Amino acid sequence: IYVARFLPVSEFGIYGFIGGLWGLFDFFRSVVPFWAYRMIARGGSFAKTSLIVNLLISVPLTLVLLLAIPILSATTGISPIIFVISSLYIPTSYAIAAISSYLIARKTEKLIYREIIPSAVKISLGLVLVYLYGLTGALFTLILGYFLFLIYVLKVSREDFEEKWSLE
Repeated sequence: IYVARFLPVSEFGIYGFIGGLWGLFDFFRSVVPFWAYRMIARGGSFAKTSLIVNLLISVPLTLVLLLAIPILSATTGISPIIFVISSLYIPTSYAIAAISSYLIARKTEKLIYREIIPSAVKISLGLVLVYLYGLTGALFTLILGYFLFLIYVLKVSREDFEEKWSLE
């Protein structure tokens, strides 16, 4: 509600456009985590592989968005920095999906913060940044909330990432 209240109509339209753009890039986000969840639930150790593969999938998608920035900026009349900030969503969301597959299988209770952490950032910091910086502040707040949740899921799933590689 506060984003709609403080952003001009044109920037609010771009805010919605970027949300739709993110939806286009989320297409492959759950493919690897779906299979990782199944393997982890059966006792396998697939968390690292899931994270790496999902991040590798996110790289070309992020590059596509970055290469499209001149066209998007020229078409919308919005600063390219807005689209650069929004491109950070792709690897962050892919990493969160990969780690979440591990948490769903092994530590479901840790996912309670999936909505709390980003929402706390949006409400606390977002009120100020949207008011001061408009669309840039709104996008930065969203990305920061997702990034802080990513740090949290990496921290609570650390034990699976610390296991030693073996050649046996």
